Amino acid sequence: MAVAAVAFLWACWHNRLVGHPEVRLDQWHHFYLAIMLAALGFWLRKDWLLVVAAIIGMDDAWQHLRQVTGHPDYHSPLFQLFAQMLWPLKPVQWLVGILNEVFQ
Repeated sequence: MAVAAVAFLWACWHNRLVGHPEVRLDQWHHFYLAIMLAALGFWLRKDWLLVVAAIIGMDDAWQHLRQVTGHPDYHSPLFQLFAQMLWPLKPVQWLVGILNEVFQ
């Protein structure tokens, strides 16, 4: 999770130079899910949840890294799954909106 966070922060810092203008600190989106799964996995002592959280976190960090390093239209497979299956759900939109406010 720490590696994913560092990669994401590096991507945001480089936003001024190249890449996708929508890569901002408040656009973690499926990284939010990774953070919650990691906390749940730690609390429940379930290693498999920590592994899933790490994969989701790295996926989001990789997407933003690619976007700011010359591939602004890149969307990871998990982003596409999130956009198609979860984003249409009103509770998900509400939660993401609240989390965006917290991290602005």
